[in-house]
Amino acid sequence: MRKILLAIEAHPHGHAPNRIDIDGYDQEAIQYHIFIMGEGDLLRVSKTTTMQSSSPSAIAHGLTWKGHEFVEAARQDTIWNRAKSLVGKAGAATLPVWMEALTKAAIEAMKGP
Repeated sequence: MRKILLAIEAHPHGHAPNRIDIDGYDQEAIQYHIFIMGEGDLLRVSKTTTMQSSSPSAIAHGLTWKGHEFVEAARQDTIWNRAKSLVGKAGAATLPVWMEALTKAAIEAMKGP
């Protein structure tokens, strides 16, 4: 999720690239995650799922306000890794839990060692 959002944010002029490639993930997995991030209001998307599709899919157009907030919170690797550690203790998490973990990790980083 983070890698997709960062790839879209890095693309010029606020638009998503025509194709997003993430090492270790096939296009079906990437398009599914784009689809669910559209459902979660992180991305502006066009749904491309058809009756022949093996899973839901979408094409990203750009980040929403919520998507920009998530990217900004998750940008730094140290904060992201700390948030993953916090969320990992729960096993799975919703977007609000991720945002809370990122906020907590950022506050810890500001306090220092």
